[in-house]
Amino acid sequence: MGNGFVITEKGKRVLAENPAPKKRKKSEILKQEKTCPECKLLRSINEFVTIYGVKNPRAKYCIACFALHQKQHAMSLMEGRDFCLYCGQKVEKVYDWTPDGKSDRVYLHCDHMDPLSLGGEDSERNTVYCCVKCNLRKGNRPYTEWLMELEPECRIISLGIYMEKHGRSPEDFKPLEPYVITHRFGKF
Repeated sequence: MGNGFVITEKGKRVLAENPAPKKRKKSEILKQEKTCPECKLLRSINEFVTIYGVKNPRAKYCIACFALHQKQHAMSLMEGRDFCLYCGQKVEKVYDWTPDGKSDRVYLHCDHMDPLSLGGEDSERNTVYCCVKCNLRKGNRPYTEWLMELEPECRIISLGIYMEKHGRSPEDFKPLEPYVITHRFGKF
């Protein structure tokens, strides 16, 4: 009656057998604790962060698990080490993030042991991750020259990794002549 639809006998039976869905109740007081799926610990909702480390009670993981994931990522890049190959400084993470997901600060750089500018190859066997400070200090110097600036313990580790990756001594690397940019007005 009134809406223009005709309901068959079968339709009337289905409506009678299936009551109308109940409206959702208004939520009670928000929970103040929840369980982190990673560490399985019940924690305050104030201890949860987004994938960028920003506090958010609706986030999935707790701060401790977030820090552990960051450390594991850094260690995977540094081939199992938790320290800079060149200076021995502990590295806990690769980046700091802004709330909108952009990297704010970088803690690791990829270093070409034999610099590309001197003819080193751009491959996994010629690269290591190190702290930003060391990579900037090393610049494009040959590895043999760089090794002399390192502390003895770091020099031994660095040399061992170089030889393991390259299958030769750094002294066997023959650098190219420095690249000279020419311009119609002369050399730069």
